[in-house]
Amino acid sequence: MAAVRLLGYGPFGDCAKLSGLLEPTNPSEIQLAAARALSLHDEPKVGEILLAPWSGYSPIVRREILEALLARPARIKQLLDAVAKKHVLASHLDAARVEQLRKHPDEAIRKRAQALLAGQAAPARQKIVEEDRAALDLKPDLLRGKAVFKKTCATCHRLENEGIEVGPDLLSALRNKTPETLLIDILDPSREVDPRYVNYIVDTKAGRRFTGMIAVETPSSITLRRAEKAEDTILRAQIDTVQATNKSLMPDDLEKLLTKQDLADVIGYLQLVAAPKSEPPFYSDKTKLLIYLDGDKEQRVKTAADWKKRRDHILANMQLVMGPLPDDSRKVALDVRVEEEVALDKFTRKKITFAVEKGDRVSAYLLIPKGLKERAPAMLCLHQTTKIGKGEPAGIEGSKNLNYARELAERGYVALAPDYPNFGDYQCDAYELGYQSATMKGIWNHMRAVDLLQSLDEVDGERIGVIGHSLGGHNSLFVAVFDPRLKVVVTSCGFNAFPKYYKGDLTGWSHKGYMPRIASVYGKDPKKMPFDFPEVLAVLAPRPVFINAPLKDANFEVSGVKDCVEAALPVYELLGAKEKLIASHPDCEHAFPPEVRKEAYEIVDKALKLNK
Repeated sequence: MAAVRLLGYGPFGDCAKLSGLLEPTNPSEIQLAAARALSLHDEPKVGEILLAPWSGYSPIVRREILEALLARPARIKQLLDAVAKKHVLASHLDAARVEQLRKHPDEAIRKRAQALLAGQAAPARQKIVEEDRAALDLKPDLLRGKAVFKKTCATCHRLENEGIEVGPDLLSALRNKTPETLLIDILDPSREVDPRYVNYIVDTKAGRRFTGMIAVETPSSITLRRAEKAEDTILRAQIDTVQATNKSLMPDDLEKLLTKQDLADVIGYLQLVAAPKSEPPFYSDKTKLLIYLDGDKEQRVKTAADWKKRRDHILANMQLVMGPLPDDSRKVALDVRVEEEVALDKFTRKKITFAVEKGDRVSAYLLIPKGLKERAPAMLCLHQTTKIGKGEPAGIEGSKNLNYARELAERGYVALAPDYPNFGDYQCDAYELGYQSATMKGIWNHMRAVDLLQSLDEVDGERIGVIGHSLGGHNSLFVAVFDPRLKVVVTSCGFNAFPKYYKGDLTGWSHKGYMPRIASVYGKDPKKMPFDFPEVLAVLAPRPVFINAPLKDANFEVSGVKDCVEAALPVYELLGAKEKLIASHPDCEHAFPPEVRKEAYEIVDKALKLNK
């Protein structure tokens, strides 16, 4: 595949040999790669080569061939010649392409297209919807519906780990859809188009034409994305015109590919996937942790196996509020890039970025102690709510009492301090990426940070912990809940029980920087919340957890912290780790004083077996 793509940048004589790869006997992936390589050449024979096997192309390949043919005026003339000779039937062109040709800026092309395609103007979509409404009365075959989805929809949509996510997050979009609205969405996709997914036409000064939705805009370029996440990046200096079509990227003529039974099957499948799954049981008393609900029946937790049942309920309830934890399909290569490197007395500080998912890179400071003779333990260091983000734990500026990444690096730990979304150098719209909370986006990013630490030659991947203050204090708990690779947790000024957080007013937890569903679904009412921090602490057992909870902390009133610890201790005791849940209560406000950090570091040293 890579070799085929490279031919697009070599001499045309070599590339012309790709014509045999367009034949339908080849896999569609090979055909698509060959078509894209050929389309890069501005040679008259390209159009002839692309059109020759037309009758054997699948819909997916035909769409890519049309993209290449419409990219240059000379090829458009060849396409119209083929239509005139009926080598390409006018009905093979989707409504958006017909409209594009009939309104082409070149007068000769426009007039010829209007004459050849006079009967091919887009049909009234409502009429087609009405004609296929009978599909809603048919019994769906759900397994077949999944196959129809994979064949017809998966070039732009991803569902149940099948397909390519080009359009909107389908699972979220489906939740409020009826069979009627799904039928309309499939057959009349441009009736209501989210502006983010409108199809654009970009003409260049060199006479090339590109189409697709705008995926990325920078000061110097525009990137258009179309089916199968195929992308074209056009420099702004090369652009002549940019025009929105008011059409969805989704084609208008799927009724040509789908029978009424196909429609019934795929709509049934989509509704099945979108149907709410059975929710975990709701626990009204979240301090009563040595019980689990089996249906409506309350059972005592007597063993570690019993506790796992309650623990699973807690994780599921947390995801009701935060949104689901992404699966590994969201991972991409970390692609660590070093932007700056500074040698200090005891460690080297690197300013880096790393990829956490497609199209998203997190900024961080990586601190590596000097003179390491063996793989060292590592600490993930999460910052508080501060504009400078990662710069404070790394010791660049901010409070010296919060320079814990620097202090840990001086102590012999590899330390990684990433930015939380929209702090420091990291700007990210978690909701645009499909997350239901910035909290879950933070969890995902921090788990990817653990991936990064484990990838380093300097780090012992089995000896990693996490530390944070305030915002970083609760984020330390949250990431450790979902990532068992973190063997010790230090949380400073990061939580109390929801009923005692500002006397039960959860507004501070419910904005877009945290978990909006606390407001939109649970009305900011602690009694309606599916989870609380006594459960969060208990889930971490039997791992060591050190809590800094000052007596005068105005954000997290200390008695609410003590309530959580008292409730979680029986779980630690059940698992033989009562001594591993430790709380310190200094006589100060929202701070992490030196003597408490010293205590915390000693616990981390013991847990991660630091060799001093």
